[in-house]
Amino acid sequence: MAGDASIRVYRSNRAEVLTEALAEVVGDPLADPLAAEWIVVQGRGMATWLAGQLAEKLGVWANAQMLYPRNFVQRVIALGLGSQPSAAYGEESLPWVILSCLDDLLETAAFAPLARYVKSDSDGMRRWQLASAVARCFDEYL
Repeated sequence: MAGDASIRVYRSNRAEVLTEALAEVVGDPLADPLAAEWIVVQGRGMATWLAGQLAEKLGVWANAQMLYPRNFVQRVIALGLGSQPSAAYGEESLPWVILSCLDDLLETAAFAPLARYVKSDSDGMRRWQLASAVARCFDEYL
C-alpha cells in the first residue's frame, strides 16, 4: 500500500458529483489487487448508498473499507506511529471508561450540578446517559 498511499479530497454540495469523481479514482485498480480502498463517510447510510452507486457505475465494487472520520484518523496515526491507539478510547468502549471515572469526579465541587442530576439515579440509567453523552461529545471533537 505504501506506493499507492494518497489522500484525495473532493468538495461539492452534490453527492452525485462526488460519486462520479470517486468512481473515476477507484475505477483504476491499485498496484496491489488485495489492498482495500479506504473511503471516509459520515455514516452507515452513506456507506451503503455509496457502495451501491459505485457498484452500479463500475459494474463490480468490492474490498472497500468505509471508515468514519475517527476510524480513519486512528488508522493514519497507527500507520505513522507504528502502533494502534488504545482500544479503551474507541467509540463503543469510551462510555464505559467515562462511567468508571464518574463517581470520583462527582465528588468534586466542579461537578456538583452533575452530582445533583444523578443523585436519585437508582437504576444507573442517568449515569449511563451522562457517560454516553460525554463520550459522543469527545467523539465529535475528533
